[in-house]
Amino acid sequence: MKKIIKELRIIIILITLFISGLVIFLNYCEARDLKAEITDIRNLMENRDYATSKKNLSAFIKECGQAEFSNEAHLLLGQCFFNEGDYENAIYEFEGILVSKLNDSFKDEAAYFLGESYFRKKEYNIASEYYDILLENSQADRFYQAALYGKAWVWYEQGDFKKAGEYFNDLVTLWPLSKFSQSALFRLAICSFASGD
Repeated sequence: MKKIIKELRIIIILITLFISGLVIFLNYCEARDLKAEITDIRNLMENRDYATSKKNLSAFIKECGQAEFSNEAHLLLGQCFFNEGDYENAIYEFEGILVSKLNDSFKDEAAYFLGESYFRKKEYNIASEYYDILLENSQADRFYQAALYGKAWVWYEQGDFKKAGEYFNDLVTLWPLSKFSQSALFRLAICSFASGD
C-alpha cells in the first residue's frame, strides 16, 4: 500500500511538472516583448542585415506564429526577400498576409509589395492586378500614390506611353508634392513625346 501511494505521488509530481512546463511554454510568446523584438529586427533591416533579420524573423514566426505581430513579421520577412531580389519567397510571404485572418493593417503594404515583386519579375499583368487592388481599396494616400506610380510604370514598360502618361499625370496632378511626383513629371514628358501628344 505504501509503495502504491509513493508511486502515485511520483506520478502526480511528474504530471504537475509536465503541466507547469506546458503552461510556461504556451505563455512564452505572451511573456516576451514581441514589439521590442520586431523593432530590433526593423533596425537590423535598416542596416541591410537581411541574413540576420531573416533568421530572427523565421524563429519569431516559428515560435509565435499566431501572435499579434505575426503578419508584421511575415511582411518584414517578405521585405527581406524582396530587398535581396528573391521575389518568389517574397511573394509567398506577402500572399500569406492577404489571406490571413489576423491583423488587417498590413494588407495594403503586402498588396503593394506583391505588385512590386511581380513588376520586378516582369509579370506586368499580375503586377497591375495588385496595383488595381490598392487603387480600388486603399485608404492610405501613400499606397494609392505608389499604386498610381506602379501602374504607370507597368504601361510604360509595355510601351503604351499614352496610358502610362495618364497615370503619371494623375499622380502629378493629385499629389504634386509626392515623393513620386518629380520622377513622374519627367516620365510624363517622355510619354508625351513618345506618344506624339
